[in-house]
Amino acid sequence: MKFKQFYIINLAITLFFFSCKQGDDINNEQSEFITENAVDNHLAFAKILAKASQHEGVRSLIKKEALKKFDKDYDVLVHVIKNEMVEEENTFYDVLKSYDTKDELDNILNSTPLLTIYIPKVPEFDAKSWNVSIEEPLIAIAGKNENDAITYMNAEGKSEQMPADHIPAFAVLVVKNNERVSVGDPNAKGKSISKNGFSYTFNNDAFDPSKDYQVVNNKLNFNQPGINSKIKESYPKSKSCANCYQRDYIYYSIDPSNNINEGSIDLRYSEAIRSIKFNNTSGISNVSSNYTEGDLELHFETFFIGANDALNKLEKVITLNLNDVENVTYKKRCNKFLGITLNCWHVVDKRETKLYTFENPLEITPWKMDEYGDRWLFKVFEFDPSTKYTTKVSHSTTIGANFKTKVEGTIKKVVKIGTGLGVDIKTSKSNSKEISYTKESDQLGQFIVNWTDPVITNEIPVLNSRFYITKKYSTGTVSINFGTSYVF
Repeated sequence: MKFKQFYIINLAITLFFFSCKQGDDINNEQSEFITENAVDNHLAFAKILAKASQHEGVRSLIKKEALKKFDKDYDVLVHVIKNEMVEEENTFYDVLKSYDTKDELDNILNSTPLLTIYIPKVPEFDAKSWNVSIEEPLIAIAGKNENDAITYMNAEGKSEQMPADHIPAFAVLVVKNNERVSVGDPNAKGKSISKNGFSYTFNNDAFDPSKDYQVVNNKLNFNQPGINSKIKESYPKSKSCANCYQRDYIYYSIDPSNNINEGSIDLRYSEAIRSIKFNNTSGISNVSSNYTEGDLELHFETFFIGANDALNKLEKVITLNLNDVENVTYKKRCNKFLGITLNCWHVVDKRETKLYTFENPLEITPWKMDEYGDRWLFKVFEFDPSTKYTTKVSHSTTIGANFKTKVEGTIKKVVKIGTGLGVDIKTSKSNSKEISYTKESDQLGQFIVNWTDPVITNEIPVLNSRFYITKKYSTGTVSINFGTSYVF
């Protein structure tokens, strides 16, 4: 959709554009969220970019770079592409500078090394379908908070606002800071990206395409990766005695029914996440109120008390597109004046949750019961950048005394004796830790995993084989299939 279509009649826009504010120049905008330098820089850059995006070469470069998905989303770091040629004699920076009437571009770039152009996926537009030869985008800038109105800039330097839950029915680019990389030392070893004087490193392996994982969405994977013959055997063996536990057999090969009452840990196994599903649509709505944020960033935190009695935290991060966790339909709405369609947008009509399954389970760590005890605390949240705060997380566990040291050649092994916590002295441990979160992140709840919990809860005959149902835990907002997997 072209700018001239978006702003057909200035009077009509004033009267009918979502009953929101309008300004001929962005510096006259008096939105309450424009309170930080970063947002000001985004608005000023958006005004320049909106004009520069009239050039097909600029649009082509942004699309080409976004499709690379260098951080697993359709993000483009401005500093990485600023010296790329977009015309016969002009770089991207040259074109931007030609519209820098207030001589502020260099200051913006110098003070905003993570400045990013993001191509969102909305019902009628995305990076793959963008026809750069005819579609000139509006430039969107989110507010300080995820529910703040979104500002849109056009090539004429005019700006409008729409509510955060109004999804554009036109071509749009988002200006924001990148949340998936950090700026590092250009001379540092192991850097991920280094260009034009900046070095960028990924904040988490989940954003590094070279360390990708695969998923099978909304399907039962009858191959059941991570469920090998030993894990399958643990199900009937756990029924053979009152104190027979599946993890004892899987990790330590303890099998009382066959008079095997001790064993050392098998580190080919680990606790892992197999799938996740939102329990209801309100949970998805809470984490997806703003399309400018890009994919969901889910953090899984595992807390356990280690051998040093400190509360330890392991964190895994995954990124999900909303289409991975929901099926959604939209209603399209348009403003008209004198029979002319001025602008259109979408609102969510219906949504339903769906299962997201890892093709290969997301590994956490092996459960060394002599160190980690019999209970783990598991927390889930969806990350959104904002002001940080700290909160105290507390946890308790019990350590059994049913372990001994055994030397085989030059190798020292810890051997578990008996099932569960054994019959000897048990030690209860508890501790707490200050953990930092951001205020805009959505806390999705927590659950406790016990050593004695089953890994497999049922088996179902399927043709000439069997399908194994694994343990599912709920935080109230999401359900997670979590348990021991073969990861060697």
